[in-house]
Amino acid sequence: MGSRNGSMVLPFWRASSTPKSGVRGGRWGGKIVVSATRKFHSVSTHSYITHKQKQLRTTPHFLICKGLRICRKLRACEETSLAQNGEFLQDRCDSIVLRGCLPSHCFTMRTSLTNAKPLAQQVNFNKAQNFIRSAAQQGCDLAVLPEYHLNSYVPHDPGFVEACSLWQTYLEAYQRLAKELNICIVPGTIVQTETAAGEDPDTHNTLPHSPDVGTTARSLPTQVEPIYNVAYFISNDGTIAGSYTKKNLWGAERLHQASSGRAPHPVIDTPLGKIGLLICWDLAFPEAFRELIAAGAKIVIIPTFWKLDDCSPAGRKYNASAEALFLDSTVTSRAFENTCAVVFCNAGGPAGEAYAGLSQIAAPFVGPLVRLGNSTEGMAVVDLDMELIEEAERNYQVRADIAMDDWHYDYRHDKEREHNVS
Repeated sequence: MGSRNGSMVLPFWRASSTPKSGVRGGRWGGKIVVSATRKFHSVSTHSYITHKQKQLRTTPHFLICKGLRICRKLRACEETSLAQNGEFLQDRCDSIVLRGCLPSHCFTMRTSLTNAKPLAQQVNFNKAQNFIRSAAQQGCDLAVLPEYHLNSYVPHDPGFVEACSLWQTYLEAYQRLAKELNICIVPGTIVQTETAAGEDPDTHNTLPHSPDVGTTARSLPTQVEPIYNVAYFISNDGTIAGSYTKKNLWGAERLHQASSGRAPHPVIDTPLGKIGLLICWDLAFPEAFRELIAAGAKIVIIPTFWKLDDCSPAGRKYNASAEALFLDSTVTSRAFENTCAVVFCNAGGPAGEAYAGLSQIAAPFVGPLVRLGNSTEGMAVVDLDMELIEEAERNYQVRADIAMDDWHYDYRHDKEREHNVS
């Protein structure tokens, strides 16, 4: 790549070109190659950026590139001149990252603690904060952890409820970490012995009830006082922007947890925009998404502890990979049908113990932007361009339909039923 009088030789998209198989990135002949269809012109850096901004806004399928931001290797000799343009940010000694063209957020998510000791909260917290620190160093805006990441899921252990009584200690630790690192955190779920601040306990189901659905043969203890499975959104200044208590309990959870019952699904105003929180089995209920979308959520975050053996033995005879199929198809479907991004962060664990993993971030048009394909511990970082979400709504108009007074369905919590059910 050369420069001529302050200009660079860069690929310039033909306005009418439409790639047939997505965007390809690479290097060829010293030029930045971003598509099989291209012309080369000598253009100023400013003109190139302006053109790319316009193009990305009008053709969202060009966003199908890893990271959803333009990130290409450039020769070291060109870094100085490029960095002088305010749109460029030097990432490494041999890399320039174009940022700021469109509103976007950089997320990270991680699978659960492999071989984490159940109830060893401090050990698990220390490992979690190491991942969050790494995410902050990579410039992420948000870090997401899985459900039950502090205690694992051992409700049969007599010490489980006692460990849950320490919930506030770790919530405050995550708040301090968010403020220190200037990063938003959804610390999976925190199982606690009290309702979350600001929640009305009268709307919660306060007694354990029938565990018939999905219950294993193991006998689980019940306790007089229920516990609550709560997801928090912690802003980058350390404050709690909002919380959500799990509503749709899995079978075995019904013996010892209280759900949020008929309480509305809250949409949280955050530094990243309007966000909804769901937990694990909530994924199976499209009504939960519809309520969040109707209230303006653009991103739905779902900490999860979902295992492959949640499918019954009889079900696994039909398809041993039934739960993986369930997760992959449903996460993508929810993104499409609600014109939102879905951040699904599931637990991982040792091989052979039925942990599903499959953490992923999905968006309309493109499906999974990133997917951790097994249960191995790991972290994924992805840039989510919010213009993609806006274009999906312009195309499908799901939110517009939901907002209509004569929308066909009356199961929304905030809509009075017009017909009595006999």
